[in-house]
Amino acid sequence: MTAVESSDEKMPPNEAESAVSNAAATKMDPETEPLNAGATADPKVKFTGGSETVDVEKGGVAKANDVVKAALTKAELMKYATDPFWVRMRWILFVLFWIIWTGMLVGSIVIIIMAPKCPSPPPKSWWQKRPFYQVDVESFKDSDGVAKGDLNGILEKADYLDKDVGVGSICLSPIFKSSDYKDVDMKFGTLEDFKNLVDGMHKRKIKVILDLFPTHTAAQTEELSITIQFWIDQGVDGFRVPTTGYTGYDLEQTLDLLQGVREVLDGGEEDAEDVILMTNVAPSEDITQFYGLNVTDQVGTLSQMPVRDKSFLPDTISAENLKTSIDGYINELPNNAWPTFSLGKHGQSRVATRTSPKLVNFLNMLLMMLPCTPITYFGEEIGMEDGSGALMKWNPEATAEAPEAPEAPEAVPEENSPVKMYKKVSDLRDSEVLLFGTLETRVFENVFILARLKKGNPGYLLITNFGDTEKTVSVFEKEDAAPEDKNPIAIANTADKGILTICTPENPNLPIRSSINMEEIAIPPGTTYLVTFVPNY
Repeated sequence: MTAVESSDEKMPPNEAESAVSNAAATKMDPETEPLNAGATADPKVKFTGGSETVDVEKGGVAKANDVVKAALTKAELMKYATDPFWVRMRWILFVLFWIIWTGMLVGSIVIIIMAPKCPSPPPKSWWQKRPFYQVDVESFKDSDGVAKGDLNGILEKADYLDKDVGVGSICLSPIFKSSDYKDVDMKFGTLEDFKNLVDGMHKRKIKVILDLFPTHTAAQTEELSITIQFWIDQGVDGFRVPTTGYTGYDLEQTLDLLQGVREVLDGGEEDAEDVILMTNVAPSEDITQFYGLNVTDQVGTLSQMPVRDKSFLPDTISAENLKTSIDGYINELPNNAWPTFSLGKHGQSRVATRTSPKLVNFLNMLLMMLPCTPITYFGEEIGMEDGSGALMKWNPEATAEAPEAPEAPEAVPEENSPVKMYKKVSDLRDSEVLLFGTLETRVFENVFILARLKKGNPGYLLITNFGDTEKTVSVFEKEDAAPEDKNPIAIANTADKGILTICTPENPNLPIRSSINMEEIAIPPGTTYLVTFVPNY
């Protein structure tokens, strides 16, 4: 046996044929070689174990009379590359492609520009976010041992206001000399003390508002704009002014006077933050006139925050009365007007005395959850009551305590104390849902329900039971519920499950972060839940 014969015997049949074919192909002229050379020599492959021939180019079983045509050679193909007809055709297709592509691009741009857009809500300003804290300077903190509060005392408690309470602004009671509204009454300190207070608050991102309550002499009225400009130069961020009592001024003249103040406030640099005007609206006045006819971006033509004469709290606290009071006030405002809510003010009985100390946590939580600027009178965050003495009492940990009073429990810095509870909810004030979300209120027997929702953000459900027995309520509506089974207090887009974020008073059977079934919320008497959930849009 020769070496060649021996090699052929050892090589499998298909490989032997392929090797011969490939060897022949390498000898062909590249210009005349078919582009599928090697495949045309024998496009049929016979598989051992069967009699059928398979066409490996077309697939399937080849028929007896099938003819496989050889591919064009490179030389033959180049004839078409230079043929005028095909050159022109390629150019036509090339130009047509770019015309169509450009048309699609232009069309997309036109659609984007011309299509109606969902308007983005204007960003909220600083005065719409964190709570305002109304300070009676003489009653807040004594720094020099004379049993009366002063400006340096407020500065000493700057960290309390920032870290323990979480306020965004402080509004000081009048601090001026009666004879000169451009100077500080010496019983409160000096102008230098005031500047130090402003600097200290600004370092903590807390704004300073002055309560400008003049005796309304003719001279003071005439100099009101000058006085305002003076305190702006000292770093003041806004003013709270009355709308009545200006000597010889009727309501129309008063509005013109305050409009002049508004122009002074708006006269600063374009990139400067707003210097705001709060107006105390008398009971007989229509609050809408202080927003002007056109309310844009929540800034009125006169006052960003007209403040109602009385608290929004009804005389008798109940689920139904609360809902009526909240809805009524919001509905009476012009479109886009920015509400203010407060629990109490100077000269009014404190909320813990007017209602009940047991309601303090709920009412502070409710205040923070409303779509508004919340205004807190000092001491309300600790449940301070009437008859508690002239000054707030401060413990060594620099946390406010309720001043001593008969049957008044001391507020201690526990997790569930009023000041701790206040801080937990005031921290939520920067959230998108509280600034931009919808408000829903519901009542079920003695249970009050408030929901805040905004697509793409966590939702909040505040629920409290004013009754004497446990109640089970549902705020969730099943999609397939029959008309006769519809839930009358259901809140659209709520989830079927939520997470308990706050519970006051504490419930040993339901720890924080427990799962809440929104179809069956069992709430004990005198208890408040704050539930967080993912809205179902």
